[in-house]
Amino acid sequence: MDFLIFDLAGERYALNASAVEEIRVWEGATPLPTLPAYVLGVVNLRGIIVPLIDLRARFGLAAIKPGKTSVVVYLNLPGHQHRIGLLVDNVQDMINIPAGSQLQPPGFGASIDVGFIESMFEGPYGLVLVLAMDALMDPDVMFRPLQSVQAG
Repeated sequence: MDFLIFDLAGERYALNASAVEEIRVWEGATPLPTLPAYVLGVVNLRGIIVPLIDLRARFGLAAIKPGKTSVVVYLNLPGHQHRIGLLVDNVQDMINIPAGSQLQPPGFGASIDVGFIESMFEGPYGLVLVLAMDALMDPDVMFRPLQSVQAG
């Protein structure tokens, strides 16, 4: 399987490369009222209006102003009716992992919401968290509040 490796707040993440439609430098977005703060707005991608998500903010990480290395990864997953753009810190590489050979489940307890994490692997970039494509592309999941971890 091919994965696109990218950085987010100093950690490495991966997306299944088959869903990556395009990678573009950050150019801004048209904001829409009453949307969650992690929805930066929409962009026109060759005539198609696409929501743009700040993945740092969506994951509850410290927000930063997009810089020179910030990019938007546009996803178009077969079987889904819409596209989505994800603002990430930068893109590292495209790598191939033989199917099932090194991928491991997240392995956390039920009290921690890992809904966006499908698996992980150790690679040339250290530990890489593989994002769950179905969760990213599902509006009911992407636009609902993150579950907070409750003690006890």
